[in-house]
Amino acid sequence: MESQTDPENKPLILWFNGGPGCSSILGLLSELGPFRPNPDGETLYEYVFSWNKMANVLFIDSPRKVGFSYQDEMANNDDQWNDEKTATDALNALLDFFTIFPELTSKEFYIAGESYGGVYVPLLTSYLLQYMQEHSYALNFKGIMVGNGYVSQKLNIRSLADFLYFHGLFGRQEWRELSSKCCQNATDGLPQFQCEYDRFVEFGDDGDVRPKNVTDDNGCGDLVVKLSWHWIEHTMYATL
Repeated sequence: MESQTDPENKPLILWFNGGPGCSSILGLLSELGPFRPNPDGETLYEYVFSWNKMANVLFIDSPRKVGFSYQDEMANNDDQWNDEKTATDALNALLDFFTIFPELTSKEFYIAGESYGGVYVPLLTSYLLQYMQEHSYALNFKGIMVGNGYVSQKLNIRSLADFLYFHGLFGRQEWRELSSKCCQNATDGLPQFQCEYDRFVEFGDDGDVRPKNVTDDNGCGDLVVKLSWHWIEHTMYATL
């Protein structure tokens, strides 16, 4: 998506949506692209805050088979993917892009994304920097941008109860009970960095929070799930 003004002198931004499995077309049509669909689903209106007012923007669907991305199964029939394979695919796609448009390698280049882009963006950046060093690849790479980034399942679980408490979604009594059941050397009212909730709870593929099938004599997992669902129900009722 070329910049609307002076594209030859504007930076280039590579954009990823998250998921994993969300097409970057979602970002193009509903977040940062120049047009958005009208309610009729047939016509478009101009988005005045489009990123391509200030930059050239490249949207890549990732992982493979998401959105408009595809896989030549005659050349590669691997139907399993992970973060490392996804980063390798994205790097190869990016290098192919610069092979077709070599004039863009001199522009200031940024990699950006949201949500699971918190994994896509830094991992691809690591692979790209390694490739640039090993192959003396000339690219005017400047940095990364991550919004609403998902960076770690473990940290996500460990921060869940703390997040709910410090935003007032359950009270001091529940916090003390949580600290006594889940945390080592807990100090009342302070962030509980010793609380390894991930030992006792997990997120299912459906987004559900549930106890792990592990020995939990203190009942930490059940309490974290209870507090989490209390917040979800409170939020749903507030919305209704």
